Amino acid sequence: MLTIITITKDDLTGLKRTILSTQKLRMSYDIIQIIIDSSNIDIHQNINGYIQEEINTKLYYQEAQGISLAFNCGVNVSNNEWLWFLNSGDEIHPDLDLDLFMKIINVSTADIIFFRIEFINPKKPKDSFLSNQPSFLKIWFPIYDWHTHPGSLIQKSKFLECGQFDTKLKIAMDTDLWFKAFAHDYKVDLISLVIAKFYMGGISSNAPETYRELDIIMGRYFFVAIKILVNKFVRLLREWIFYKRARRWFKP
Repeated sequence: MLTIITITKDDLTGLKRTILSTQKLRMSYDIIQIIIDSSNIDIHQNINGYIQEEINTKLYYQEAQGISLAFNCGVNVSNNEWLWFLNSGDEIHPDLDLDLFMKIINVSTADIIFFRIEFINPKKPKDSFLSNQPSFLKIWFPIYDWHTHPGSLIQKSKFLECGQFDTKLKIAMDTDLWFKAFAHDYKVDLISLVIAKFYMGGISSNAPETYRELDIIMGRYFFVAIKILVNKFVRLLREWIFYKRARRWFKP
């Protein structure tokens, strides 16, 4: 049903926090958590020893080659329908109703499910905040306000169809994936539940690099976005013309 994919590098403390938060979900619903580790050999051995005590966890080692490649590796060894990318250090939200969460996954006919998350500022806890529930207009385009992977579930078949995460991207791989997904016109559920705590301050907080990658993505999908908008406009125009004519036809 669901695989949680967690990547880690030299962060046993953060990984323990993540593993502890997923414990109840793994034990109660037989959920598998895959850990892709790129730590040095000593830390990797410590992680391996820690994982041995945890149910429904699988540990894989991979040389450090970037976040996207590590996530893709986790996908390739997953055998479940749904994927959830939960970074090392991040947590399942303690207030999440797990029964409701699993029921949503079981009954959903969507290709992607977007949830809300809580952004945690470790240095300034008062600056922590909840992500906004997106309005219709904010869903497209997913540029500067994209959904992060800790708050998103995607079907493995659709993830593979999109071509997985771009391994050339280190931060904005989510934006790239969502552009590809929207271009495929996938079905999306928007759920107001807060499912995860996302700890700020990592590589994603590198604003200059983030905007550099976003510029690349915007150039990559500019004409795709224009094509979609033009098609939507043409459809709207056709329907408007049809109803204007229909009004004359049925005019008493």
